[in-house]
Amino acid sequence: MSDAADPAKGRYQILGLMRLYGLALTALGLILWRTAWVGITQPLLGRITIVVGMAVLTVIPALLRRHWRRP
Repeated sequence: MSDAADPAKGRYQILGLMRLYGLALTALGLILWRTAWVGITQPLLGRITIVVGMAVLTVIPALLRRHWRRP
């Protein structure tokens, strides 16, 4: 069986990418919230981005795993 046909490997990569995306969103939120690196500080937008990033980091992988375990 080739690696491209293995659904477990693809699912593992998707979970890893979702976690990486969640970390990137959280880091962006911290930058927006606490620094003027993008011009001015954006405290509300930064906090919203952090919340979305944390949700992507924790909730989305759990939902995907649950969906993939269903028959």
